[in-house]
Formats: sequence, structure tokens, C-alpha cells
Amino acid sequence: MQQYSLQQRFQGALLGQAIAQQSHQPTPEEITSSQLQHCIQWLCQPQTQIPPQLSPRPIQAALNLLPLWLYGHESWRQRQAWLRKIPDWETTNTDQSLLWLYGEAIAQTLRLHFQPQTLIQDIQQRWQQHADHGAPPYVQQWHNILDQIQQWQNKKSTLAAIKPALAHQTNTEQAISIVLYSFITMPYDLEQALYRSDQLASEDRIMPWIRGLIGSLIGAYRGWPSLPSQAIHQLMGSKSSRNTSIEEHHTYSSEFSILPFTQASQQLIQTWSGAMARSERHLTNHVTTVPNVFAPR
Repeated sequence: MQQYSLQQRFQGALLGQAIAQQSHQPTPEEITSSQLQHCIQWLCQPQTQIPPQLSPRPIQAALNLLPLWLYGHESWRQRQAWLRKIPDWETTNTDQSLLWLYGEAIAQTLRLHFQPQTLIQDIQQRWQQHADHGAPPYVQQWHNILDQIQQWQNKKSTLAAIKPALAHQTNTEQAISIVLYSFITMPYDLEQALYRSDQLASEDRIMPWIRGLIGSLIGAYRGWPSLPSQAIHQLMGSKSSRNTSIEEHHTYSSEFSILPFTQASQQLIQTWSGAMARSERHLTNHVTTVPNVFAPR
């Protein structure tokens, strides 16, 4: 698989969630680009921006905080520090374990040599290491569900065999099971992964969130150039052919366009790397790159 830069993968995550959600109609009013943009502005300018509000729906909260998972992908401590700045974080009724789990999944997809088929083991092993150093033991709450997903993967279970197990799960448990299973079994095909999730979900009202989470995982893993071009054009509201350069279009009838995603990912990368820390005379973090590959620091 061709490797893309970290910025292209940040952009892929943001664009992937938008494509996936917009492909499901009707779309809930809560799903708007403004919420993601608000989170980005807060991460980049915390002194002047108000922290985002935490949705009481775990799967919605996980998606609305996507920029935070991207920005803090290197360290659970960094993710925790930002989460604690959200005013209602300590008192929320939102299931925080899902937020930690999804944040770790995003972090894993951004690793240089990540393999989708090992995602479940990677999450469990990495989080045990985190817990040994003081991280909340949230992922332990998901041990049985993660093991079940692993069994489905190993046995190549049919959808008919998976559905009965999903029926006994809560909406939150069902959502993360479908998201992770669809991703690890269809990591290279967004449309097929979304189709699989549609077949597994029992409640239509949680589908936009499930789709958005899947889209962000695949986008983060593959980078935006690997996302379906036709789906991008549909999102843009453009009537251009599949062969038309996406970057040439800056005005569309749709609420979304490729340009805001480019700008948002650039802003996140610049702040993450320290390039926008004007008070610093030098970058405090060292970045190692080779052509088309962004290596871990």
C-alpha cells in the first residue's frame, strides 16, 4: 500500500467521516462540520477558544472529538490532558471508555507499519502498557467485546452468525463492535465497509455515527487520496468526472468541500508539529520524514 504523509492521513480522517455520514440520509442535525472545526480551533488556539461541549451520546462524542484523537495520537497522556480541559468531562454521564477506545484505535491506524488485521491485539497490548503507566483501565471494560470481534475475524464468521451476538449488546457496544469489525475486514474499501455496517446495525438512528467512525478510521489509515473519488465529488456537490482534479474545485453547492478539509488538516499538523508556536524560537519536537512517509518521532 502506498504511504501518505501524516497531513494527508489527518485530512483523510476528516474527509472520510464526512463522506461516510453524508452517504446516509437523513443526516442528524447534530452532524455538522462546524463541530469538528470548533474542536480544531480549540486545539490550535486554546487560550482564546472555548472547549467543545461533550455530547451525552458516546458514539457522537467520539466522532465530534476526532480532531483531538488525531492531534493526540502519539500519547494517551496528551489525549487525557485535553479531555480534562472540557468543562463537563469529570461530571459527564457519557461512557468515557468508548472515547478512550476509539482514540486508541485512531492512534493505531496512524502508526507507520500498522496492519489492520492486528488492530484488536494492538489495542489490548498497547493499552495494557498504558495502564501500567497510570492510564485509566477503560479498555479492560471492553475486553470481552474485543475478544469477540477477534473471534469473528479469525473464524471469518458470516453476518448471519454475528447478528445474534450484536442483538444482546447496548447501542454503544454494538456501534463499536460494528465499527471495528467493518474496518479490520474491509480496510481498503470504504464503500464495502459501510455496506457491511448497514447490514449489521439493528437501529437506523445510530447508523450515521457508525458510518462516520468507520470513515474516519479508513481515512486515517489510507490517506485522503485513497478515498473513493466519486464519493468525494458527490460530497463536494461537483458534477465533474472522476478524472477531474479535485484540488481545482473551490466552490460547491454542498456544505462541504475539499478545501476546508485541506486547511483543517494543515492547521492541525502545523500546531501539532510546533510550527505555529510563535513564542518558541525553535521546534521542541523533532520530525523525521522520507518521501511520502511520515515516520514516528
